[in-house]
Amino acid sequence: MLYPRKKFRKVYIEISNLCNLKCSFCPQTYLQRESEFMKADFFRSLVKQVSPKVYLLCLHVMGEPLNHPQLPEFIKICEEEEQAVSIVTNGIQLNEQNVQALLNPTVHQINFSLQSFGDNFPKANNKDYLDRIFSFISLVLDKRSDMHINLRLWNAGHDQKTIDQNSEIIAEIAKFLDLDFAEIAKLSLKGHRIKGNVFLNLAERFEWPELNDPIVAERGFCVALKNQFAILVDGTVVPCCFDREGHIDLGSCRKMSLDDILADERAQKLRKGFQQNKIVEDLCKRCSYRERFN
Repeated sequence: MLYPRKKFRKVYIEISNLCNLKCSFCPQTYLQRESEFMKADFFRSLVKQVSPKVYLLCLHVMGEPLNHPQLPEFIKICEEEEQAVSIVTNGIQLNEQNVQALLNPTVHQINFSLQSFGDNFPKANNKDYLDRIFSFISLVLDKRSDMHINLRLWNAGHDQKTIDQNSEIIAEIAKFLDLDFAEIAKLSLKGHRIKGNVFLNLAERFEWPELNDPIVAERGFCVALKNQFAILVDGTVVPCCFDREGHIDLGSCRKMSLDDILADERAQKLRKGFQQNKIVEDLCKRCSYRERFN
């Protein structure tokens, strides 16, 4: 089968900016924005505009997508538009309704941020939490073996307590999947296929860019508006998922079409700047994550 070529690899739609946790590695300043759930009609209008342009639609920027009471309806909308979906979740709210929704064939990938539980509940036993995620993975292996599951630990080497917690989580993963713990424990910092379409994704903790941070660089490249862009819950289009406050406001999908926003002067200037190895926007100049693309 021939698939149509699409311009973007990923587009992020923030269906909610509310989260059920307060992680230390996730900035809380986005709470200054009005907290809201995206309405289904508006989401449908966005998916219809986005779907011809993107391979994978990610249902988050900030917030926890499993928080959204209409998540099953949103996933159904994506199925109707034949749009592949990616979910990033802490996994706390894997209730029956969400589990059934996530098993939908249009859900291509689910990323579990496993560092979230210990960061929020440092004195609690994580057994029930991990067992809930492992039960879901068992369902996926049985019913949706084509789905990609990423088990993320994006806090490697942060401190000794974190190192110990990560080691315990990796030991539980190895036990669940009947793998050699010693082999998994020595894996390098990147994504590793550990069984079928189950991956262990190890990375260092990253810093979110802030406008009052020192400048990191004024020249360089980024995949923003080349491979991705994001739409915040209020409809504001931003060049990437790191602009959680909408500082680089390219336009509102409530006022303009997405095509017009992406063709507008500010978006074109940013995109052409990166093509010329020149960083145009102040927030981008302060982003250390961008250096990974150089």
